[in-house]
Amino acid sequence: MEKRLIETPFEKGEKYFYFCEYDDWEIFLEIVKVVKEKICPEEIEYKNWWDAMSGYFIKDGIRIEMNYDMSGNELLYKDTGHSQDLEKVRSWVQIIWDELQKQHGN
Repeated sequence: MEKRLIETPFEKGEKYFYFCEYDDWEIFLEIVKVVKEKICPEEIEYKNWWDAMSGYFIKDGIRIEMNYDMSGNELLYKDTGHSQDLEKVRSWVQIIWDELQKQHGN
């Protein structure tokens, strides 16, 4: 399978962003690092469980869920009703994707 970023809609305007082929728990920690250093959220929290990790960050009043489990790493955006918020989220996801590509090659 090739490395790719997938955005998929879900119910009630939710959007999932999947980092295909960046599927292990160490990548989750790299995503957290990128969020902290490049996106600079107002708030970030995450938990490391035995077989999964989860957390969130808040930037510009937008909360983004971060999840890792055996199926991989994903971010979840819940629609705020403002189209510009989705565009901000897409730009943040792209920052994360670009950093993963730099660190792990194409």
